[in-house]
Amino acid sequence: MLTKWRWILGVGGLCALGVQIGLWAQVVTPRKLNPAGWGKDHVGREVPEYMTGGECLFCHGKNVGGSWQKNPHHLTVRPLQPASVLAVALQKSLKEGEKAEYLLGSEAAVRFLRKGKGYGKAALHSHWWDPHTRKLIEAATPAWDEATFGKRCAGCHATGVDSESQAFSGLTIDCYSCHGEMDPDHTKDSALILLSRKGKDHPRVVTSICASCHIRTGNSRTTGLPYPNNFVPGDNLFRDFVVSFESRALAKLNPGDRHVLENVRDIVVHGKREVTCLSCHDLHRSSTRRHRQLPKSLNSCGTCHESKNGNWLTREYEIRSPLCGY
Repeated sequence: MLTKWRWILGVGGLCALGVQIGLWAQVVTPRKLNPAGWGKDHVGREVPEYMTGGECLFCHGKNVGGSWQKNPHHLTVRPLQPASVLAVALQKSLKEGEKAEYLLGSEAAVRFLRKGKGYGKAALHSHWWDPHTRKLIEAATPAWDEATFGKRCAGCHATGVDSESQAFSGLTIDCYSCHGEMDPDHTKDSALILLSRKGKDHPRVVTSICASCHIRTGNSRTTGLPYPNNFVPGDNLFRDFVVSFESRALAKLNPGDRHVLENVRDIVVHGKREVTCLSCHDLHRSSTRRHRQLPKSLNSCGTCHESKNGNWLTREYEIRSPLCGY
């Protein structure tokens, strides 16, 4: 009889343990949302008319203009100074009468651009500048490429890009790229502008805006290009843009790209709201103050940082992207 009761209690204990495990699994297993299951998009439509940065600075020149001139977003494409070391080094490889007009990129690699054939086009030279060695890296055959910038780079390095023609309305990143179409009444209520300090934009809206350029592993469902089809800030990026959030795929990325995708996944797949890109990054001033003030207990910190002898250090890694070529 005692053995029978032990067996019954044992089975009952296993059943109770099974229930506990099931409940525990329900608690810790992150819920999964459909990233494309909300919002609107402008896929396939014409680029809307938008207020240019020059018009914005008419009112915001004092509080934004000064810092924006030095902002990496603004400088993603910038004029090439004719007397600079880069210009002199490249000029030796150019034909008589040819010249580069703009620079693309900064810390990892710098490419040379000039105005392309037709409206909203830019040509990319085969040579590039290595900022680390401060040397010109020469291709076997010097040449101007009329197609690559439009097909690969324009979506993140230009403004108002039309996916069908791959032409842009503005070279480099303008206010519209992040703040979207301007409501005329925003002069009375700044909350009407996306990403404003008084605004209460949903984290997935904020994430769609930043991810439209900072995800380098996806492609448009409708065009196949590595940037979205006419994304307008305020849209749901993932109604058109396809990207893998699988852990195996993320583990293969360098810490920088992995960090971006993990944060995006937390918001658009797992429904978290605590941390967005703007929790760490100051859009206009490029300051790291917010970043440094975050608690180091956050799971996302370990992707790029590690603790050694009581010091919080940045992991050494090399940024690599098949899309960008470095």
